[in-house]
Amino acid sequence: MTHRRGNFAIIVALVFTVLLTFAALAIDVSYIRMARLQAQNAADAGAHAGMVALRDSGDEDEARDIATAVAAQNLVAGKSVTLEDDNIVFGEWDFYEREFSEGGTINAISVDVDRSSSTTDGAVNLMIAPLIGWDVASVSANSVGALRYRDTMLVLDITRSFKDEIEDAVEAVQTFLDITYNDGHPGDRLGLVTFVGAAETYTPIQNVATNYSTLSSDWDELDYCWDPVWDMNDNTNMQHCCDPAVCPSPWTNWEQAGTNQGAGLAEAIDQLDEESDIYALKTIVIVSDGQPTCWNTSILPDCDIARAAYGQSMADVAEDNEMSIFSVSFNDPYDPVQSAYMESLIRGYGEFYETPDQEDLPLILEAIAESIPVAIVL
Repeated sequence: MTHRRGNFAIIVALVFTVLLTFAALAIDVSYIRMARLQAQNAADAGAHAGMVALRDSGDEDEARDIATAVAAQNLVAGKSVTLEDDNIVFGEWDFYEREFSEGGTINAISVDVDRSSSTTDGAVNLMIAPLIGWDVASVSANSVGALRYRDTMLVLDITRSFKDEIEDAVEAVQTFLDITYNDGHPGDRLGLVTFVGAAETYTPIQNVATNYSTLSSDWDELDYCWDPVWDMNDNTNMQHCCDPAVCPSPWTNWEQAGTNQGAGLAEAIDQLDEESDIYALKTIVIVSDGQPTCWNTSILPDCDIARAAYGQSMADVAEDNEMSIFSVSFNDPYDPVQSAYMESLIRGYGEFYETPDQEDLPLILEAIAESIPVAIVL
């Protein structure tokens, strides 16, 4: 009988080598995949942080430092990420072509995370593959943080009840304008709607960087609405509340009186729908000191209820069209019904603010202006 034990040993050795190779490949390929995901997370974090810093300060050096520091808080294959200067590039993101290009009109930051033999952090050391001669692997990731165009419509209550607060409201919208302008993002646009029982576009939406002086000058002229019922003998105040062609006398145009947040929202929605860029981040900020009311419900039965429902339906239309709503309620003396109604209008990433102190209005709009988000686009 022929003994073949040596033959089986050779076969086992060959099979073991093959199995070891596959094991090395399975384990280290998974390890490389994990390292790539970690690199992508680090790139995303750095790009987002750098873009937020650039939006807040307009300083590329500061944005670079923050992007570097945030990326360094991430590990790739157990080692903290080191970004070199050429790993961070400022440039322009084209939303239509979905392309990043260095320089141009700066609205984006590109961050590369690279682990290779030519970088400071070096390539990723493998665990089992060195047994078959495969010692290291290179991993890399890229992320672009870009500021989407921000199109914002301010919707301001200028009813007669807002007379004593109108100066603070004007300061508030000017504050919003100043912060938007100082952010230095070239794509930001603003417009303003005023409303009483009806609404009109006081300032069509336009680019802040190129039209700052015009917007600021126009908004300095804002005033409360001359009420056709109470102020029949005082035509000195702003007339941007009722077109004389459609409301020649208070006795035939009760629809123009009262407070109608829904009319303000509808006008803002039309501006954002017709004039906005399709890639813009669309926001409405509504400021009011009351709940929906009509001047004379004996002439217009159930008008208050209808106006309240209209406002909420317009808020729903805004949300359906990817528009977010911030709601600001000046509430003094405190009215829980007003508070609940104004809060019911917020949509999307919008928030509700309320104050009994008119001097808080500029601070509130400052907070809103600084909270409109940025987006990672790639």
